[in-house]
Amino acid sequence: MNDITLTKTIDQQLADKGIQLRSYETGQHKTTCPECSHQRKNKRDLCLSININEEGARWRCHHCLWEGNAWKEALRKAPTIRKSAPKKPSTIPNTKSIKGMWGEKFFEERGLSLNHVNKFGVGMASHFVNNKRQDCIAFVYRSGEGIPTNIKFRTADKNYAQLPDCERIPYLIDCLNEEDDSILICEGEMDALTWKMVAENVISIPDGASDRKMDWLATFDVSKYKRIYLALDNDDAGIQCREEIARRIGRERCFIISYPEGCKDANEVWCLEESALKQCLESAEPYPIKSLYTANIFMEEGLQLYRGGLRKGLSTCIAGMDEIFLVRPSEVTIVSGVANCGKSEFIDAVAVNMAREHDYRFAMCSFENPVSEHLNKIAEKKVGKPARKGYIEPMDEEELLDAYDWIAQHFFFIRAEDESPTIDWCLEACVSAVLRYGVNVVVLDPYNEFDHKRPSGMTETEYVSQMMSKLKRFAQSYGVHVFFVAHPAKMRRGADGEYPLVEPYDIAGSANFANKSDVILIVERDFTKGSKEVRIHTKKMRFKQSGAIGQVDLEYDVVSGRYHKPFGYPDSTFV
Repeated sequence: MNDITLTKTIDQQLADKGIQLRSYETGQHKTTCPECSHQRKNKRDLCLSININEEGARWRCHHCLWEGNAWKEALRKAPTIRKSAPKKPSTIPNTKSIKGMWGEKFFEERGLSLNHVNKFGVGMASHFVNNKRQDCIAFVYRSGEGIPTNIKFRTADKNYAQLPDCERIPYLIDCLNEEDDSILICEGEMDALTWKMVAENVISIPDGASDRKMDWLATFDVSKYKRIYLALDNDDAGIQCREEIARRIGRERCFIISYPEGCKDANEVWCLEESALKQCLESAEPYPIKSLYTANIFMEEGLQLYRGGLRKGLSTCIAGMDEIFLVRPSEVTIVSGVANCGKSEFIDAVAVNMAREHDYRFAMCSFENPVSEHLNKIAEKKVGKPARKGYIEPMDEEELLDAYDWIAQHFFFIRAEDESPTIDWCLEACVSAVLRYGVNVVVLDPYNEFDHKRPSGMTETEYVSQMMSKLKRFAQSYGVHVFFVAHPAKMRRGADGEYPLVEPYDIAGSANFANKSDVILIVERDFTKGSKEVRIHTKKMRFKQSGAIGQVDLEYDVVSGRYHKPFGYPDSTFV
């Protein structure tokens, strides 16, 4: 028989270890460690280094020191099957028919006929077990060529023994149909004989679920099977063994067989109802693969969409905005505009409105203002009065303190102290804010204030693409809306003294801000008419439930920090 070559690619081998990379090109790569990152405070630290070359891949974690290798298919072979005759037992005891002996009744009580077990060479033999010679059931292990390699003995009181120094191979490997592209792997000779009643290709692991070496996998070509059914016991040892087998032979080909409640193995199911065992085989579930789901998982959600339609976003409570923009969970909105146009002011106004009207909670990661100044700006929008003395009718100290109390219930501030404010660091803090305080919206303001530790050799376009993917996964995983402020590239005023309108692909850094966002809001300020005239544009709207492409003219109240419809639109529209 020929050597078995590995059929898995480098990425498949790494995925089996829990390692996923953006690309698998030759060179150095870094990512999180599947062995230790989930237990660390900084779960997104790229502590695992992977070197990919012409031979394969080698990895090492600089934190927990976990390391290993993956090899390219063409350059490495799995352990070879012995070309010489398998080792025979030093002494082959004579076996005799089970007819008329206690073994015949044993199998009959378990629903297996004499003719059935005879087909697989099961007999009786005298053997020393527990220092006593006894008549035992003899399960003869034979190689694919039919050569005896081992005998396992079972006494009437369920004690086991086997011949010493014998090759470990699966039971019934000599009965495999080479034309069948499926195989069932179980635990124990009795289970194998029972499964043979309803399936053709059946083997049992030789040394039980406790075997971790699994050298038996190299004794036959498992790579040719498209469907591999795993029917091991549902105890801790069986589950661990199943996991290890699936890891080694490829989870994508494996199907898990479950037994009915109250049945610990295949023979108990067979004795309960013969048709039930076949049903167990037919209802085998595909081995769960992380991030890969069948459609039935989402059917209930689909029915809800059918019955009630897609969920619309919530109002910003700014007059005129509902027609073009609503805030929906699990989306990322890019907010842009020229310098001093009021991007942050507008987001703060939206945040105060939604906190007041929808009881929304916000995580604010804004680096352009000290928290104390930001607090007072939010307080102004809440109260409708300036939080500064010297203005007409400023709020008094009691009003300011009441506003602080309200802010403390709805706003949570993320600030870098000893940490570099990277996107990964920020998202880790945002996850904590969601889990601990129930945050609904995250504000990241602005992009250029973060510490972007772009890996060597990675372009800014690639980096922004990766970053936006992280933001979207975070938004979708935790059901939050993300506002992300990103400045445009340097823009020049026209002859009229005005800046041209910012377009999505004017945003500095990468076109992926536009490509990968769900919504793009552009804040435009008419500098020729003073500071009050503001226009909000929606330049991208991925889902119609979030709004539409359009614009709204607003008037900014410098005193209160609020936005209204121009021409004296009443304050009641704010609600």
